[in-house]
Amino acid sequence: MVTPGSLVLAALLASWGPVWPAPEAPGNVAAQSAAPTTPEAAPPPVAPVPTAAPIAAPAIIARGPIDVRARPALVASPPATHEPRKPLHRQWAFWAIAGGLFVGAITAVVVATRPAPEAYRGNTSPYYVPFP
Repeated sequence: MVTPGSLVLAALLASWGPVWPAPEAPGNVAAQSAAPTTPEAAPPPVAPVPTAAPIAAPAIIARGPIDVRARPALVASPPATHEPRKPLHRQWAFWAIAGGLFVGAITAVVVATRPAPEAYRGNTSPYYVPFP
């Protein structure tokens, strides 16, 4: 499957060009005529491939005892401006909403599962009710 990502990658690789020049074929006439005929001519030197230096571990800047005890963020905390609120499960509105949702769910289940009423067909044979 061709995705936009693979198309972009293929375009980038194509625009980059070949990584190493193609070797010359021994029977190539144009390459033989352009090549020098003197025996002193040597191929151009190949530059060595640079290698990455090993990554050294960073030096520890500060050494000393590590204090893992918790400290308060503020030494002098500001005074409380309001009283703490009651927890949610202690508020009456929470239970009113929860109860309403519960009753609504039970009502929806009962209404959805009740069978439809049967049509009245009369109480005598052939059980036909004529239209007046």
